[in-house]
Amino acid sequence: MTVARDAGVFRRAFFNQYNLILLAGTGLFSATTSSWLPLLLGAGAEVLWLVLGADSPPFRRWAARQQEREQREAAEQRARAVATQLAAPYAERFEELSQLAASIEAQARANPSLEARLIGPELAKLVHLRHAFADMAALHQRLSGLLEENDARELRRDIADVERALATEHDPDVAAGLRQNLDLAAKRLRQDQRIRATHRLLGVKMDTLEKSFRYLQANVVGIGRREELSSELDEIILGVESLEEMQREVDSLGPSPVMTLRAARSSRQADG
Repeated sequence: MTVARDAGVFRRAFFNQYNLILLAGTGLFSATTSSWLPLLLGAGAEVLWLVLGADSPPFRRWAARQQEREQREAAEQRARAVATQLAAPYAERFEELSQLAASIEAQARANPSLEARLIGPELAKLVHLRHAFADMAALHQRLSGLLEENDARELRRDIADVERALATEHDPDVAAGLRQNLDLAAKRLRQDQRIRATHRLLGVKMDTLEKSFRYLQANVVGIGRREELSSELDEIILGVESLEEMQREVDSLGPSPVMTLRAARSSRQADG
């Protein structure tokens, strides 16, 4: 067991409500009787509790269950917070996925071959996957908005216009400016293509995650071992692991390609 995990267990042991009640009662009794003896006895009991009780297997199992529950609730809150920002079509898909997750969990817990105490950490992965779906939906929604204002044909027309102007331009300074605009247009076209590719990839990943949940819902009753359930869920998780990298890539893209090109085009027209 790691030091961090040990620290978490001992924190739970110390801040356990019954332990705090005992400490408060000991202090109050000592103050009432004007005697140090209750404090000494309480301190001894506290040391025994923290050294022996907190390190006992039953308490560690209880602490692990508490931590699992708290982590799951936190993940659920994060997923719901993201989902509240989704447009209706995405929100409906998230709710449908949530219903599938609830069905999978209910069937897994009812499966006599799977011990409920052991599959808790595996079922917690369903919350992680729902959170991942909400994040993918939010990113897909964001890219959809970008694509609505972007027009690849306009980008290509701008490139063609600059190339024609450059072919007939004899002034070196004007030609240098045109080449700069051409480089910008080509860069923005590549950016637009990356946006469209990421948008398509997100759509595929969301669709695959939904289909994976439906498959698991239909087959969870036939799973005979916890390891099988873990393997199925881990395989689904592998499909969403690149999400953070995709988010960073989208954040690095900068302003809309079309808006930047329109600004450049307006500048050329003003100079002309």
